[in-house]
Amino acid sequence: MLLVRDREYFAGRRALGRGELDGELATLESLWKWRVGLLGRAVVIETADGATHRGRLREMAFAGLELERPDGTRATFAPEAVRHVTPAG
Repeated sequence: MLLVRDREYFAGRRALGRGELDGELATLESLWKWRVGLLGRAVVIETADGATHRGRLREMAFAGLELERPDGTRATFAPEAVRHVTPAG
């Protein structure tokens, strides 16, 4: 499921690079959030260094993914530092 959504996201990023979405970065970001479908849900984030982080996905933006941990603290991860985001199960 995430692989298909990743393809859609990167297709959108390629379109942005070609100028097809000039002025529509906010639209692309909004579609990315919606298609991933994990905003507000309990998730596991795996980072590029192999670490895993659990909590509720509070925000998902090109500037960063914000995770609220079980203890109430929040952490922000750069999208390029995130390998996977999966529903906590």
